[in-house]
Amino acid sequence: MQELTPRLYYLKQLKRTGLPAAELPYFYLTVIRPVLEYGSAVWHHGLTVAQSQNLESLQKRALRIIYQIICDMPYESTCAFAGVQPLSAQRYTLGRRFFRSITQSDSCLHDLLPQWRDSEILSRLRRHSVYPISLTKTNNKYRSFIHYALAKYQ
Repeated sequence: MQELTPRLYYLKQLKRTGLPAAELPYFYLTVIRPVLEYGSAVWHHGLTVAQSQNLESLQKRALRIIYQIICDMPYESTCAFAGVQPLSAQRYTLGRRFFRSITQSDSCLHDLLPQWRDSEILSRLRRHSVYPISLTKTNNKYRSFIHYALAKYQ
């Protein structure tokens, strides 16, 4: 998070120099937000609540710098006003999109997925998931993105 402090400082300096308010969100979306979202499609399921709240507070801080009128608004309203999603929702969307790209047969990660279930078996199951979710006795597999994605995104 220390690499974001200078970026937030630059955002504050751009605001002080009189850059039009319409230009500040572009700086945020191109310089700050990519750092907050880096690799989030894969690692977001391993974040603790405190880490997730720290990321959200950094976005909230940046949005307060850009739009001074939103200081007393709730975070969800602030994001709606700014036209951005909360980072937690964005992480979920990116993770789901990444999983969908893995399910394509031309993906290099497609071989990490278990075998598809037969369509005849799917029609007899209560929960129609194309890929079976393997059960293990260790926690290592539960920490992987593939297992999380099979459980959440099917």
